[in-house]
Amino acid sequence: MSSVTHPVEKKRLAYLKDHYVRGGASPQNWRKVKSFKKAKASRAFRKLHKSLERHCADAEAAPFASIRRLEGLKKSRVYQGGSFHLKQFVEHRLEKRQDMIGARKRRQAKRDQVQALLISIP
Repeated sequence: MSSVTHPVEKKRLAYLKDHYVRGGASPQNWRKVKSFKKAKASRAFRKLHKSLERHCADAEAAPFASIRRLEGLKKSRVYQGGSFHLKQFVEHRLEKRQDMIGARKRRQAKRDQVQALLISIP
């Protein structure tokens, strides 16, 4: 059993020690998920590459855009986010919540402004 009994002290220690992992998964889960994500990215790359190769088989009949896309084709990277302290996560959430206050009214005002501009243009 924990030697810390006061709730405020427990919360302070949790902010210092605990970490938050993006995506809601446990830290150990990334070891398993990473290989699946890499395999999925490889399959998508191979599928797109093969279909573009079939499409561009005859260079004269193929559209120029398809040939350019085949030349610039890259495999998508698997993003590894990592974890951060629980205190940083809570602070970020509070900042985001403050930023979202009145966001809908700001968007509506912006939309109304654009509408007014479009109407005034002959």
